[in-house]
Amino acid sequence: PPAEAPLPTPPVPTGLPENLESLSPYLPQVSCHPSATPWAVALGDLLRATYPGTSYGIGRDCGADGMTSEHYEGRAVDWFVSVRKPDQAARATAVLNWLFAPDAAGNRYANARRLGVMYIIWNNKIWGSYSADAGWRAYSTCALRPDPGADTTCHRDHIHISLSWAGAMKRTSFWTRTVAATDYGPCAPADLN
Repeated sequence: PPAEAPLPTPPVPTGLPENLESLSPYLPQVSCHPSATPWAVALGDLLRATYPGTSYGIGRDCGADGMTSEHYEGRAVDWFVSVRKPDQAARATAVLNWLFAPDAAGNRYANARRLGVMYIIWNNKIWGSYSADAGWRAYSTCALRPDPGADTTCHRDHIHISLSWAGAMKRTSFWTRTVAATDYGPCAPADLN
C-alpha cells in the first residue's frame, strides 16, 4: 500500500529573526480575569485551522475548580484531542513535534519558544520550558489511573498549553517578528482578585 502522507503542521511565518525568545520561566497565575488573551485565541484558531473539526477552550470562571490555573488569566489553551482515538493522537504528536523541533539554526523548542509556551500537559505527563532539560515528567498520579474516568484530569482528552505573558499578549517573534523580553505579568494581589 502507498505510504500515508504526513499530517499537516501549523504554518511558520516568514521573516522571523535569527534570534528567538529564551525558554520561559514559570509564571504562575497571580490574578483572575478569565477573558481570553490575544495569543490564546490565535493559537486555538491556528490549531483549529490546521486540523479542521477540532476545538479548544481558554477561560474558566474564577475559582471554578479550586486550583491555580492560567485559564483564570485567559492564557491557557485546552485543545481537544484524545489519546484514545488514533487519528486525534496522531494530530497531538504532530503538534508536539512541531512545537519542539529545532529551527534551521539548531535552536531547540523553536516554535514553542517563539510562541511563548510555558508548559504543556498531555497524556499523564507535563513538559515545562522552565525545566526543559528534564523532558516529559509524570503528571500527578495519572500513571496509576488508566481508567477513562480520569482522562480529563490526566489530560488524555485534551492538550493543555499554558503561555508566558509575552506569548499570551501576542508579543513574541512568531507574531511580531521581534524577539520579546520576559514579561512577568501583573503584580499579584493578596487575594488573587
